[in-house]
Amino acid sequence: KQHFTASSFVDVYYKRMAELYPEIKPMESVLKVLEKFKSIRVPMCIATSSYEDSYAKKMKFHKDIEAFVHLHVCGDDSEVKHGKPAPDIFLVAKKRLESKLKCTFDASKIIVFEDSPFGLDGAHAAGMMGVALPDKRIDHTIAGTDFKKAKWVCRGGIGGYLK
Repeated sequence: KQHFTASSFVDVYYKRMAELYPEIKPMESVLKVLEKFKSIRVPMCIATSSYEDSYAKKMKFHKDIEAFVHLHVCGDDSEVKHGKPAPDIFLVAKKRLESKLKCTFDASKIIVFEDSPFGLDGAHAAGMMGVALPDKRIDHTIAGTDFKKAKWVCRGGIGGYLK
């Protein structure tokens, strides 16, 4: 048996994740959806619970996705006081996108695509529409990982929105 302290577990976790980043593929059809949204001039940003350092490591392998978004906000951002399911990260992203594009957005017209029930709760708390994108690798029958509160669930992947 191997015993870990909480700190050593986190170190091992991040090391292993860094090894996996080059192998992680975008969700099926995500690039087609981003291209479609860009073609109709939909402003886009990423609001992730990941810390900036982790986000940068992941996105190094997904420059194609980053090219579509105007900005990103990470979970360790100084303006994000509370993590998901709090609405903070979504409200910070909205504020920054409005500042960058010099416009205002009605929160109720913002669509958040979310792979986490906590993120979906945060989007709803921010007054935004949430679309659940369940990760096919996760058993969503486990309490807390389901999308029972979701109004819209895209079980077949984000590509279903292209039809």
